[in-house]
Amino acid sequence: DGDDAEAGAAASARGALDKEAYQSLRTTVGTSAMMALLPQPLTCFKGAHFTQRQEFHLAADGSSSLIVVDWCTSGRMGRGEKWEFRYLCQRNEVYLGDELVLLEPLLLTAEGTDAGDDGGAGAGGGADEDGEGGGGGGALTRRFGPVNVFGFIVLMGPQAAPAVAALRERSKRKQFSEHAGRGGVKVGSKRPRSTEDGGSVDSTDAPVDWLPLCAVSDLNVHTPRTSDGGGGKEVDGVVVRFAAETTKEAEAIIIDAIKPMTSVLGRLPYGGMTVC
Repeated sequence: DGDDAEAGAAASARGALDKEAYQSLRTTVGTSAMMALLPQPLTCFKGAHFTQRQEFHLAADGSSSLIVVDWCTSGRMGRGEKWEFRYLCQRNEVYLGDELVLLEPLLLTAEGTDAGDDGGAGAGGGADEDGEGGGGGGALTRRFGPVNVFGFIVLMGPQAAPAVAALRERSKRKQFSEHAGRGGVKVGSKRPRSTEDGGSVDSTDAPVDWLPLCAVSDLNVHTPRTSDGGGGKEVDGVVVRFAAETTKEAEAIIIDAIKPMTSVLGRLPYGGMTVC
């Protein structure tokens, strides 16, 4: 009976891993209003299947402002999990009125690829040695190397103007490179590691000095044209995309990017200071 109970529990656990989770968020930001979405990073457990869709609808006249941070980690790193979920799909959409002005997707999957296929986005989704659903740890880890965090930041609208201007100027002067790669090594490539006898071997586990990576892109969009010939107003913004080895590195990037918004936000997230 004990064996049957254990087998039943194991089957229940496997059944739970086969379930799919879905989260949907749809927000409307009114005229001259601002929305700030600054969550903790999304962390998927081993074998998870998660889809997230977020829509942000701004006023058609361009008076709304938006600050969105969306980032994910490789998994429960404290438990030794790294890119071991089965499927992660994140989709962020920003609209001005009814017009889609930004689509930011991320898809990481262990499904539909062969185990050990370095060219795919993930490893095969078969059972692992514990009998549980397999994750993407194999090929995803080989592909991403030491990267454990991916994310992006959207800043747009009148109230985000100080941060947008600061990021654009720092990017132009390459001053945001304090968060950028320093060694020129590509993600997933092998790096030399010293051995005890004084030699070296290629390893994807060797320390790196090229993370984190950052890129700042302009987001210059215009309000929709109206039947009376109005519209066409420029709505300024930027998108910051980043990759990091640790959540602390990623937090530093986020705080640095939104720091000019401190007086508007009142409090910086992730351990940032409070404005008195």
